[in-house]
Amino acid sequence: MKFNNVVVKESKIEGKGVFASHNFKKGEIVLQWDISHTLSKGEVDKISEEEKGKSIAFLNNKYIIQ
Repeated sequence: MKFNNVVVKESKIEGKGVFASHNFKKGEIVLQWDISHTLSKGEVDKISEEEKGKSIAFLNNKYIIQ
C-alpha cells in the first residue's frame, strides 16, 4: 500500500505507527479509507494474527480489510 500523505514507520510508543509526511492545511484530507471490503467476525477469526495486524481495521463497528 502506498500513501502520499503519510508514512508507516516504527513508533516510539509501540510497534509501528502512521505519521504525516508533511504539514497539512486545515481541512486537508490526510488519509481516506476504502470501507467497501468488510468482513464478518467469523471471517476475521480465520485470519492469522500477523495478517490481522497488517491489513484489518475495526472502524464504525465493522471489520475493514485494506
